[in-house]
Amino acid sequence: MGIVDKLITLLINDDIEIKKEAVWAVSNCTAAASPEQFNFLVEKGILKALCSVLTMKDPRILAVALEGIENVLKAGAQHFNIVRIFLKLTNGFNRMEKIGLH
Repeated sequence: MGIVDKLITLLINDDIEIKKEAVWAVSNCTAAASPEQFNFLVEKGILKALCSVLTMKDPRILAVALEGIENVLKAGAQHFNIVRIFLKLTNGFNRMEKIGLH
């Protein structure tokens, strides 16, 4: 298991304090990734991981997760339908609507 796999697992499955740290690391992976790196991250489940914290109440964590999602969406604009399917499968759109974003 590589570091990306481990971070995604922590973000989805660990306690809140660990998730707070993991969301920063996972979101930072999206800051300056190449198209190949974005493909790798999406295949590893980064969208599901970032969407998993959209139910948290901490505004900073929500902002960090949304920034990571935004980075993936911008990079995947040419493949928007694929990214949209991933968000739909991970309930990302529903979670964004609950916090007033869409």
